[in-house]
Amino acid sequence: VATDVSPEALSVAADNAERYDLGGHVEFREGSLFEPLEEGERFDVIVSNPPYIAEGEKGELQPEVRDWEPPEALFAGEDGLDVIRQLVAGAPKHLLSGGLLALECGLGQAEGIAADVQATGAFGAVRIRADLTGRPRFVTAERGAV
Repeated sequence: VATDVSPEALSVAADNAERYDLGGHVEFREGSLFEPLEEGERFDVIVSNPPYIAEGEKGELQPEVRDWEPPEALFAGEDGLDVIRQLVAGAPKHLLSGGLLALECGLGQAEGIAADVQATGAFGAVRIRADLTGRPRFVTAERGAV
């Protein structure tokens, strides 16, 4: 299941799924994060590349990003963590025991996100992972027993 608030983004995702012969394996639902999911619907993996840029950093972005990407795909509140906080709070309800949560984040955000994930008490094995340039850009966590 793939969710997004943007019908345009879902259309692109559906086209990509077809291109890579995954069309019959992915269900696309419009809505914010966990909103389109059924009560009790759980998954082995939740992965997200959410918006994580602080509103105040708009002027620092490269024009080809700032001027062409939809703002809702980039910006997430004053510190850039509004959407990630919602993901961390909602993920335990939708992950199976032993399931994986994987989040992309901005530079300087991984430590705080990892602490927030750990603080839920629902996850073990919380890890910060580097991107191809060695910078901490991902947080992963394994769901504990449900």
